[in-house]
Amino acid sequence: MQYALKRASELALQNGYKYFSVISSTDRTERYNYLKTNKNTSGSLSTNFNNIRLNKQGSSFTYSGTIMEPKLVLEIKCFREKTGSNLIDAEYFLQNN
Repeated sequence: MQYALKRASELALQNGYKYFSVISSTDRTERYNYLKTNKNTSGSLSTNFNNIRLNKQGSSFTYSGTIMEPKLVLEIKCFREKTGSNLIDAEYFLQNN
């Protein structure tokens, strides 16, 4: 959510607005599961992902995991003047987040 709000702040400022509010948000995150087996190989698998498991058996190994592709869609309404207390100050948000 933090990245989406930063992007909303950037878009508001780029279009000449100082404030915005979030009208709606939709989480469209996609998850992909995978399973891969390599046979007659040597070596090791190193990764920065926490969700990958490695099972080495003889000259083959199997790894599996989940890849997540985050997609958060925000609908925002922009304002040039502060008209209410629930508005986000785009410049302030960018400087402090």
